[in-house]
Amino acid sequence: MASYKTLPPSRRSGLNPDAVLTADVSTALAVASGFDATHIAVTVERHEIVLSGLVATKAELASAILVAETTASDHTVRNRIIVAQSVLDNLGEAV
Repeated sequence: MASYKTLPPSRRSGLNPDAVLTADVSTALAVASGFDATHIAVTVERHEIVLSGLVATKAELASAILVAETTASDHTVRNRIIVAQSVLDNLGEAV
């Protein structure tokens, strides 16, 4: 997993904490290796990180959640990401 630098605390004063948290998690997802995070959105709702969007596999979902939990270790991470392979599998069963 790649690392990145966040703003030092002295540069964060006066910034919206939710915006800083969103930016930190989004940046961590963008630089993480092993999966494509371009279709993952990060928001903060009631001081919880919310991940939404689409990934290709369950492994990518697990990686995205791990990155978010590691980056924002003092916040709950809620998953609203859809796994494309699961959708395709369910469509195949319905036919």
